[in-house]
Amino acid sequence: MGKNDMILLKKATAVKYHKFGNTENDDIYDSLMFSIKDDLLKSFLSTSEIRVSKPEGEIKTKPYPMNECLVAFAHSMKPYFFDHSVVHPGQLRLKIMELLYDVAECNRNMFLQILQLHEPIRTDIRNVVEQHYASPVSVSELAYLSGRSLSSFKRDFQNIYNVAPATWIREKRLEKAKEMLETTSLSVSDICYSLGFENVSHFSRIYKEFHGQTPSISR
Repeated sequence: MGKNDMILLKKATAVKYHKFGNTENDDIYDSLMFSIKDDLLKSFLSTSEIRVSKPEGEIKTKPYPMNECLVAFAHSMKPYFFDHSVVHPGQLRLKIMELLYDVAECNRNMFLQILQLHEPIRTDIRNVVEQHYASPVSVSELAYLSGRSLSSFKRDFQNIYNVAPATWIREKRLEKAKEMLETTSLSVSDICYSLGFENVSHFSRIYKEFHGQTPSISR
């Protein structure tokens, strides 16, 4: 992403990124992140006059340029973060509504992505679980990301992989843990929690059952 770019990410998404500016000119990397809650999105869709047709397929995530209205909106938010002034919940709600209006006018594809968050469409289970199994997400969250109910997700998953989702995810995470132990300098506890395991003792026990040795020996 570059200057004045924006991107929309689903919840339960792990992202690796590096921030940098032009060190010769002492530029500062400056970014804003907003969470769009479902109740506010429902309110916006029910009260706004904006109408767009539902997308036929999934809109892929990628950066989009901000128009002048969105750049101005971003600048208008800075005093709320840096001036230590009191911010009322009603103010923030209005600002997020303004953001949604600006996005709808600036970029149709991103607005359609927002609609997909509200009414998720069915996506390929393989893509969803391969992308997110190493993130600390639950089976119910994976079901949501695939556009399915929990029961439908479990049934479709079983038909594809011939194993329950929880079992498959646990084994994939244990394989990923071994890879991380062998190729990174992260501690056992860091790897444990980054992969969504509850605690180090539980992680060490099932790791030994699966790999035949403790995590510390895998170093």
